Amino acid sequence: MDLFKCINGHFYDRCRFAECPHCNDIDADIPSNFLKLGKCRRVSTGSTCSVFEIVGGATYILKVISCNTDVKHKNALYEINMLKKLRNENNVVQMIDFEIVESQESKKIYILMRKYIPISKY
Repeated sequence: MDLFKCINGHFYDRCRFAECPHCNDIDADIPSNFLKLGKCRRVSTGSTCSVFEIVGGATYILKVISCNTDVKHKNALYEINMLKKLRNENNVVQMIDFEIVESQESKKIYILMRKYIPISKY
C-alpha cells in the first residue's frame, strides 16, 4: 500500500489508483480482482456507461454499465454474449472477464477488455 494525500486533502492508495479516486469520481464498487491488475483511471463517461483504463502488466479497459432499467441490463448481457462469440477473432477487442454486482440500490455490470490499439497508430 502506498498511501498518498492529493492536493484536495483526500487520502488514497497509489498502488490501486493512478489519480485520486475521490476527485476523479472513480467507482468505489469496482471489484478488487480488476483493481489488482494495475492503476485505474476514468477515461470516459457516457449516458450508458463509464470507461476506465487499468495500466499494470498490460493495459486493460474496464467498462462499467449501470443497469438501472431492464432494457440496459438486457443490452449489457447481449454485449457480453457477443464479446464471448467474438473471442479469439482477429482485429476485435477481446473480453477478458466480466462480473455482475447487485446491491439493494443498484445493479452494475463490469466488462474487462484488453486495450485495442489500431495498426494505424504505428
